[in-house]
Amino acid sequence: MTHPPASGGRGMRLRLLAKPGAAYRAPPVGASKTTIQRAFGRLEAGPMEPIDREVVQQRLESFVNTDVYMHLETTNGAYAGEAAGGNGMAVCAFVRNARVRFSRAQITGSGPYRVGLQLHSGEGWTYAEGLTDYEVDEQGRLLLAGHDANGCLAIALELSHTPFPMK
Repeated sequence: MTHPPASGGRGMRLRLLAKPGAAYRAPPVGASKTTIQRAFGRLEAGPMEPIDREVVQQRLESFVNTDVYMHLETTNGAYAGEAAGGNGMAVCAFVRNARVRFSRAQITGSGPYRVGLQLHSGEGWTYAEGLTDYEVDEQGRLLLAGHDANGCLAIALELSHTPFPMK
């Protein structure tokens, strides 16, 4: 999960890291930042960079025709309800550790970007639109995120050859 940059710059995003041994659980809709930190752990700066289409395309292709664990998340923000005086509606979709195999992966657009993954069976697609930043972490996982003008997370697509931690 990513939050606004500490300094307002695009190069660094804050990643929410789970407390060791803590089970993953979604924060309640409209949860305060303090509640989210208690639920997930501490915030730490991460090295996300603006998307480089060529680099991301090469990384996407490294996952083609293999079993992949996917994390896909969209949100209009946990604070949407608070921002509307408690009358707003937070909207979110969350999929963690879905094991998929895809035969084609493509990044398109000129920013924000769209990534499409054609399922191996040819019977469907998964796509994420509005992506702005990426990171390849020390485990070789591809982490893609879409941040709004305020640096808040709007969408995340993450791919890994091993399951993502649930704690």
